[in-house]
Amino acid sequence: MKRILLFLTIWILTLSCKDEGGDDVNPMNLNFDLSGARAILYSDEGVSSGRSKAGETHVFKIDDSGNITPVLEGIQVLSAHAISWGIIVTIYDDAESDGYRTFYAKSDNTFGEIEGSIGKLIGENDDGDVVFSNCAILRKATLTLEEMETTLTSPTAQAMSGNFAIVTDNSVFQIHNTVTGRRYNVRGCNGPRIVAMDPTRSLLDDCQNAIIIDMTTGQRIEGDIAMLNHEGVRTQNGAVVLSQGLGADYNLYYLAEINVNGDVTLVNGYGFAPGSSSCSNCSDPNSVLFKTGEYFIVRELSKVSVVKRGLADPIFILTNYNVTSISVTDNLVYYLAEDSAGIPIIGVYNLLNGENQILSESKAMKFTAVQTIG
Repeated sequence: MKRILLFLTIWILTLSCKDEGGDDVNPMNLNFDLSGARAILYSDEGVSSGRSKAGETHVFKIDDSGNITPVLEGIQVLSAHAISWGIIVTIYDDAESDGYRTFYAKSDNTFGEIEGSIGKLIGENDDGDVVFSNCAILRKATLTLEEMETTLTSPTAQAMSGNFAIVTDNSVFQIHNTVTGRRYNVRGCNGPRIVAMDPTRSLLDDCQNAIIIDMTTGQRIEGDIAMLNHEGVRTQNGAVVLSQGLGADYNLYYLAEINVNGDVTLVNGYGFAPGSSSCSNCSDPNSVLFKTGEYFIVRELSKVSVVKRGLADPIFILTNYNVTSISVTDNLVYYLAEDSAGIPIIGVYNLLNGENQILSESKAMKFTAVQTIG
C-alpha cells in the first residue's frame, strides 16, 4: 500500500481543507526539529530513528556538527523537499478523504498546514515563494496560497528555474515570471528547458535559435548555442551549461558559460562523461551538475569531478564510491553513496580543504535523497 500511495502523490497530490485530521497527525501533535539543519535526508521506506517506537522515520537532518537526527518522528512522510527557509513535507493521514496533508516547517521549527489544492512541488523563486504543479504559489512573505495569473484552461506548472516557470494546458505553453506575473507564449519543444540567468532573463530552449529571453519585454536574442542537451546552473555572469558539441570530443560533455548577450566561453577544456540528466519537464532538480561558490561539481558515471573557476584541470573526489545523490551549499558537498560491497554511505566533502567526513556507514541508514537547506 505504501508504494501505491507514493506513486499517486507524484502525479495527483491534492489536499483537503479540513482543520483537523486523524489523531496521529493532529497538528497539535506534530513536532518538527530543524534546529541547526544544513541538509535533510529522505527515505521512501523509512529508517529506524533508534528512539521512537511509533514506526520508521522518513525525514532526518544533518546539523552543523554532522549529527544525523530525526526531523519528524512517528509520521508516514510521502515527500520532503528542502527550501531556502525550511522544508515542505507531505504526510499520509488516513482520516482525510484523500489521505494527504502538506505542511511547511521553518528553520526555527514553527510550521503550518498548507490549506488547499496544490499538487507536486515544482520549485522556489528568488523571493522564497514556493510553486506547485497546479500553479498555486505559497508566498513566503504572507504564507498564503495564490493562483498564478493565466488565461490557460486547467494549467499546470511543469518546470522551474529562478523566477521562471513553464506553464501549460497541454495545448499552449508559456514561460511565466512567478514574481511579476508576466508571461509569454513559447513552443512546447525540448521540454521546454529553462535555466535562469538573473531575476529577469533566462535561457529558454524551445527549438528556436533565439535562446535568451528578457522577461520584462519578451524580447529574445540568439546566442552562440541554440539548444540545451543536459543540465545548467545559474551563475553571477549568466548560466553554465553541460553540453555536447562544445569541445574536442563530440561524445563528451563540456562546461560552458553563457552571458546575457549570448556569448559562450568554455569553463575549461575537460570533457565529462555524466549520467542521465534530470527530466526537463518533470520538475526534477539537477542530479548531475551543481554549483557552490567558485566550484562546479559534475557527478560522472564513475567519479565526481570538481572544476574551480579559473583553473584548467578538475580534481576528482569520492572515486571509491558509487555516488547516488548530491546537494551543495557553502562549498560543502553532501552526498549519498555506496561502497563496492553495497554499504550505504552518508558524507560531506569540504571543497576548501579537501576533507571527506563520513557521517554514517550502515545498511540501517539507507536514504533516497539528500537536499541542502538554504
